[in-house]
Amino acid sequence: MFHSNANHSTHVTTRAVIKSFAKVNLFLDVVCKRPDGYHNIETIFQTVSLADIMEIELTSAGIEISCNNPEIPTDENNLAYKAAFRLSEAAGYTGGVRIRIEKSIPAGAGLGGGSSNAAATLVWLNHLLRAGLSENELRAIAQTLGADVPFFISGGLAAAWQIGDKIQQLPPLERHFLILAVPKGITVSTREAYSMVSVPECGDAMPNELSECSDRLRAWVAALTAQRAPFPVGNAAVMLHNSLEKPVFSRYPEIANLKTLLLREGAQGALMSGSGSAVFGLGESLAHARNLGCSLKESVPCDCSVHNSVNRGSVMETET
Repeated sequence: MFHSNANHSTHVTTRAVIKSFAKVNLFLDVVCKRPDGYHNIETIFQTVSLADIMEIELTSAGIEISCNNPEIPTDENNLAYKAAFRLSEAAGYTGGVRIRIEKSIPAGAGLGGGSSNAAATLVWLNHLLRAGLSENELRAIAQTLGADVPFFISGGLAAAWQIGDKIQQLPPLERHFLILAVPKGITVSTREAYSMVSVPECGDAMPNELSECSDRLRAWVAALTAQRAPFPVGNAAVMLHNSLEKPVFSRYPEIANLKTLLLREGAQGALMSGSGSAVFGLGESLAHARNLGCSLKESVPCDCSVHNSVNRGSVMETET
C-alpha cells in the first residue's frame, strides 16, 4: 500500500515532500552466480525509520536532480533521475520534474538509499501525475532500475528471491527498535562485496515461487507469519544470517568489530545489513537501543542512530 500523511484536496498538486526509508536485511543468503553476472539471493527485507527527504515537483521541461551530498550523482546516473524518466515515459508525460534529495541514508552502507529514492520517485510521481499506474506496473518499471527497487514500492516486511526482485509481502510485525552503526570512513560497494563471495554457478531452473526456495527462507517466512521471529527478539540471534559477512569482515575488520561490540553490549542480535558497511543491533526497547548506541559511540569511531521498523517504503509528508 502507498501511504500519505497529507490532507486530501480537490486542487491539482504539483509538488510533494516525501520520506524515503532505508532497509535492513534480517536474512541474506547468496545462492549462486547467474550467467548475466548478477547473483541469485534469498533475503528478508525490513524498512526502518531512517529516511532521506525528497521534494518532487512538476516543472515545464527536463529532469533536474539536486542533493545535499556532493558525492551523489545528479545526472542520468542517479537512480531517481532514471525513475523519473521511466515513469514519465510510461505515463505519457512530456513536462519536467525537479527532485531535491536531502540524504540521511549513507551511501555504500547496505541500507538501500538509492533504491529507496528511485521507488519513492516512481510512487509519488505517479501520484502527482495522476497516471493511475498500479502497484504491479510500478514494480515492473522498478525491476528495470535495480534489484532492490521493487521491494521499496511497498516496503515493510517482505521475503525476496532471485536477484531480490521476486517478492512476497509479509504481515507487519509490531514496531521494534534497532541501533544502526556505520563505521566512519568505510563504504562497501555492492559489486565489491559480491565479488568476494564464492558460490556455484546457477543452473537453468530459477525459483519463481517461494515454495521453490530453500528451507531456510521458508522457515523465516513461516516464523514471521506466525509472529514468532525475529521479534520478540529472543529468537533473533539464531535466525539472523548474512552470507556476505565472512568475506566482507575479512577485508574490513572494523565492520566485524561493530557487530562484536553490539553483541557484547547486550544487543539481542546483530548483523551486517546487505553488502555493508552498516551493522544493526536489535534492542529490547527504545531505551535499550539508545543505551547500545551510547556504549558503541564511546568504544569506536562510528555514526550510530536509533530507529524503529516501518511498514512502508515511503510516505508523503506534504503536497502543494
